[in-house]
Amino acid sequence: EVHAAPVDHLGEQVFCSLIIDVTEKIQTVESLEEKTKWLHRFVDGTNEMLYVKDDEYRYLMVNRAISNFFNKATSEIVGLTDFDLMSLSSALQCLETDQAVLEGGKAVVQEEKIGDEYFETTKFPLQLNENKMGIAGIVRNVTARKQAEAQLIHVADTQSALRKFAEETLQTCTISELYAASYRLVSNVMPRRNFHVVTLDKEANQIVVPYYMAELDCIPRCR
Repeated sequence: EVHAAPVDHLGEQVFCSLIIDVTEKIQTVESLEEKTKWLHRFVDGTNEMLYVKDDEYRYLMVNRAISNFFNKATSEIVGLTDFDLMSLSSALQCLETDQAVLEGGKAVVQEEKIGDEYFETTKFPLQLNENKMGIAGIVRNVTARKQAEAQLIHVADTQSALRKFAEETLQTCTISELYAASYRLVSNVMPRRNFHVVTLDKEANQIVVPYYMAELDCIPRCR
């Protein structure tokens, strides 16, 4: 880096130059720029939604996943609040947890359903500068996990119903009691009111469909 200026020396004008070695400065700047690129690649390389808000709940930084979720460019989201981007009820819910983070000074984890999808949000306080705190957030789509949990619960309920069915079957005295027990237990694990209880008549070599009747059922024919 060269600085030069004209000066008067013994009645003559000469140039005085100052040469500064700025190699280290340039290397530092280049290193920071490279690290900034790494950071952007890191936050944009995940499917999790990452963001930073200021103490007025405006977005300061969002990653690509947030942009995709709101279907807006990053530059369009920065400076906005949740009230500019989502429904009033959802924005109020976000505001409540944002305030809890700033006032409580600790992380808050919340799970919420938006449409048909489930999201788990972790928010925590972030020091923006010496005098200002902000909010950092990580949002994960946990729909697949919730569906798997629901499926496990359904399987457990089904297994429990089958055990009870086996126990009650041993205690039934008539075929009507068997059909009643079948209807009562299976209806606890199936989202239907009416279903067939199929039996095999070995002597006649035919499948019989006796039916336990609910108020909307009709009697089917045996076949």
